[in-house]
Amino acid sequence: MRAKRIVKGILTVSGMLLAALLFAVGKDQRIRGDRFLKNVTIQAEGEGFEISRDPSGQDDSFSAWTQCRKEPLKSGSGRTCDADVIAVNGDSGCVYPAGTNLPASDPGGCIIGKKLAEDLFGSDHAMGEKLVWREREWTVRAVVEEPSELCMLQASGIKDQLVFDRISIAVPEEDDRRKAVEEFVVSQGLDAHALRWDYLYGAEWFLEMVPSDWSDFDGWGENLKQRNKAVKYAKTAEKSAIEESGLRYRRRGVIFDAAGFFCVMAGLVIIRWKAACKM
Repeated sequence: MRAKRIVKGILTVSGMLLAALLFAVGKDQRIRGDRFLKNVTIQAEGEGFEISRDPSGQDDSFSAWTQCRKEPLKSGSGRTCDADVIAVNGDSGCVYPAGTNLPASDPGGCIIGKKLAEDLFGSDHAMGEKLVWREREWTVRAVVEEPSELCMLQASGIKDQLVFDRISIAVPEEDDRRKAVEEFVVSQGLDAHALRWDYLYGAEWFLEMVPSDWSDFDGWGENLKQRNKAVKYAKTAEKSAIEESGLRYRRRGVIFDAAGFFCVMAGLVIIRWKAACKM
């Protein structure tokens, strides 16, 4: 009898520890994902954006960018490969908040992923190396672990040669993201919609649905309608390597949380079943 109690105790503690571990891993995955998806991105409804900046040129609260698919790259040693190139006009921290920054004042700089560095240069120790894209030379400022195939370059020097169809906006965590996007779009006179990746996973978005008056049913309905529209945009939008990395971590977080919840529920069912057997 005593042995059974010991085994039961060990199994109970093990189950609790497993659930706690799964929840901890899930939280870590969500935090990692949020590092990539920290800012809000809007996408042009038409060809691209015409934007105005602070005359001082020091406005780093937003950056325009575009992703060029399957672009040929070449290293100084003659190695070549194709990669998706993220061309940024402005501070790259708005687009890639999880990594090394490329300021607009560095028009010849780029950041690449570890795998891309190995493909182009034969090693991930490629800082300072040169690569050629569209007949221009770019200097590698940093090599990052992920996205492993990232190629992000500062395109402020060739902004007249590209069409930028996305803008990433730095929004403080305590601010209302939806309101910040609306104010930005109006102030810039843009025809665009937000890509709310945070609507796809988690429930933090629910607070945005609450109207100023809880009993305002029309407000609830309109907010949910706008949310569903934003979800549709996010699901169908073409994702960059940065966004894919963030969403992958968020998906893993959901999976680990679900597994932890399953462990807790399974434990409760077993406890109740044993209690019922004793009666």
